[in-house]
Amino acid sequence: MKLRLLMLMLLFSVFANAQQNSVNLYYNPLRFSEISKADVLNDTPDFDITTDESGRKSVGKALLYSLILPGAGEFYVGDASYGKFFLGMEIIVWGSYLFNQHQYSSLKGDYKAYASLHADVSKAGKDAQYWINIGKFDDIYNYNEQRRRDRRVDDIYEEVSGSKYWNWDSRDNRFTYDAKRLKAVSIKNREVYFVTGILVNHLVSAINAVRLARKHNRNLASNPVDYRLVIDTMQPQNAYFGIALSTKF
Repeated sequence: MKLRLLMLMLLFSVFANAQQNSVNLYYNPLRFSEISKADVLNDTPDFDITTDESGRKSVGKALLYSLILPGAGEFYVGDASYGKFFLGMEIIVWGSYLFNQHQYSSLKGDYKAYASLHADVSKAGKDAQYWINIGKFDDIYNYNEQRRRDRRVDDIYEEVSGSKYWNWDSRDNRFTYDAKRLKAVSIKNREVYFVTGILVNHLVSAINAVRLARKHNRNLASNPVDYRLVIDTMQPQNAYFGIALSTKF
């Protein structure tokens, strides 16, 4: 309101001295940031209102943020809806992955405890292949005999020390054990889907953040009018009223 009053008073002063002085109205299609004060008037203005193109978003930052944490790039650009979506997906996929790992560890401990109870197995110091082998043979002697027939003597377990010894109390229990082990393996194999989902979520979020950043910057660049208003009343007899306007098509 004060600005309008000031402008009206200045205009009245200018029109009153119209016979002795000239009023200059400048229009320049260049952006205001490219127009110096010397382009508008010779004296230093006492009132200068300037708007500029601000708020641009870095495409590189948007990309990096979403690669590190999906949704972060979207939040940086200012799109909370996409940000919440990708962040929510990240939480869901990671939660599913961790739950799957917990479930596998539980089943793994279960089948090892079952073998210890029903086959007299010592759980310490055994590799993955050992746990597979005890589910295929009733005892260590049958296993070693089969390895001798297959001429795979390097795979024979030491029978005397007893560190790899096992002897199932019934074949049904061996079958039950093997079913438990296979179920645990199938659960573990699911982790590839969760890892893939995590990687895809990071990648898609990064691409989307770049798209949003570019769109945001294009919208800023397409603002209808930029202006520069310059008023000089230091010398009333030579008052200047200057306007520089620019736009993009």
